[in-house]
Amino acid sequence: TDFKSWRHFKIPYKNRLYDFSLFNITEFLVHCQKINPQFLGSLFVPEEHIYFCSPVGRLILDKRHLFLTKKITLSCLIRAEREFDMILFDRKEYELKYLISQNYDTPISEYRETKHVYHLIRLMNEAYQIATNGTIDIQKASYLVPSVKAGEWSINKLRKWLDKQKIIVAAAVANSSLPNSYEDKEIINLLLQCYKIHFGSSNVAFHKSDRFLAKWF
Repeated sequence: TDFKSWRHFKIPYKNRLYDFSLFNITEFLVHCQKINPQFLGSLFVPEEHIYFCSPVGRLILDKRHLFLTKKITLSCLIRAEREFDMILFDRKEYELKYLISQNYDTPISEYRETKHVYHLIRLMNEAYQIATNGTIDIQKASYLVPSVKAGEWSINKLRKWLDKQKIIVAAAVANSSLPNSYEDKEIINLLLQCYKIHFGSSNVAFHKSDRFLAKWF
């Protein structure tokens, strides 16, 4: 069976816990091609936090802006709404539904985990950055996270902020010079370049990748 992905979470190392994720390069690019903000965000990790980068990895980082289009901003908005729904109705915590319905003005951090709040804020800030600057600064996208930890965000405040940001992002997208979408041939060419670097031959690269190209058609 072809390798697709491997993940392992909370691996202890030097008194800290780490999450590991490995992906087949084609699977990774397919997720980026499907406008998955989580995967695209990983391409914009600050250089000082990258401990090792192979030649293939460097090529992908150099070409990462290929994936930043107006379409990705829409995906961020859709996923932000999903994160809001998860705050209200966590499938693993049905008993919280009634509790949350009675606490729309209570700090979210007082009665539930706040990871979905973090994700929502990051997605909206990344969407605005993409539309206005054509890039992503992950650290700036998370600038509101400390206020979440400090208990400054309630359901009502988050809903109002999200609605306001959607209007701001929509206006930014309308005035953006970003392309509406990417060209499939550019992503396919990137994949072939990656195989060429890895296998050392364009002929081998094309042969090895031929069965993967169907993912884009």
